[in-house]
Amino acid sequence: MVRRVLVAVLIGLIFAKGCLAGNYEESKTFFHQGNMQALKGEYDQAIADFTRAAELLSTEPNIYYNRGSAWLKKDQYDHAITDYTRAIELKPDFALAYQKRGLSWRNKNQYDNAIADYSRAIEFMPEFAEAYLERGLSWRYKGRYDKSIADYSRAIELKPDFALAYKERGLSWRYKGHYKKAIDDYTRAIELKPDYAMAYQKRGLSWRNMGQYDKSIADYARAIELMPNFAKPYNGCAWLWATCKDPAYRNGPKAIQYALKAVELDKTASHLDTLAAAYAEAGNFAMAVRTEQQALKACGSCSSRKNYRRLVGVYRSGQTYAEHRAGN
Repeated sequence: MVRRVLVAVLIGLIFAKGCLAGNYEESKTFFHQGNMQALKGEYDQAIADFTRAAELLSTEPNIYYNRGSAWLKKDQYDHAITDYTRAIELKPDFALAYQKRGLSWRNKNQYDNAIADYSRAIEFMPEFAEAYLERGLSWRYKGRYDKSIADYSRAIELKPDFALAYKERGLSWRYKGHYKKAIDDYTRAIELKPDYAMAYQKRGLSWRNMGQYDKSIADYARAIELMPNFAKPYNGCAWLWATCKDPAYRNGPKAIQYALKAVELDKTASHLDTLAAAYAEAGNFAMAVRTEQQALKACGSCSSRKNYRRLVGVYRSGQTYAEHRAGN
């Protein structure tokens, strides 16, 4: 999304007049060089070119905006915020700068600041569908699912083919326990974007929540087919086969195979936790304990830490995840 908006700002750009002609032309040259470097993904060189452009013409907000976008692509959020702030100082109604500064705040987990900036962007551009979408994301991260759904719905009203907004709204519905509404939104996202692997993966989760295990597995399989290096659908299949409430679907060896692939692609605490459950289901409790301890270590201070510690004890006692759940 950053690159798409960046291109939009570059097209038809008009530099501020009222400066020395030589500085203007030289700054413009560096500015366009920076644009070309950014479009090639050469962000360090782009930043150097935008910096030189700003030295020659310090009153042009688009220079700071584009340099901020290059910093954003490098995950240098504080630098990005500084540049977007300068762009806003020079152009107080710069909706795109508010939106991108909001994204930078959100990436720093400062959701209230992000929401404030998205709201300012919407104030200046009332039909800015992307700003509604991103504000919805921040509301969701704060656990305010109704507000997030309202923002996603507004984004869809403004942009009816907005597949990402349907996918994100589906996730908020799922968090509220409205699995059918979630599935409807994921299905619409897939209709709009048939190769949308993440929507298939999320729909697979909701099918599992509804006890529709064959449909869940089918959606995970389709996500893997579309995106073979996407860890989450491997993990989804593994978790289902390792822990399913219906014993007919549990398959320890197959769960291990898919969980190992998920860990290979993305070694997160959650994926290690799934692998531990798979080992336990296959009867290898020593590996289950060892792997759950790895999950606990990878978790750090995450919200699942207490659960991972409990499961170390469960597997040490020789119980599978399903057996432990049935006894509680």
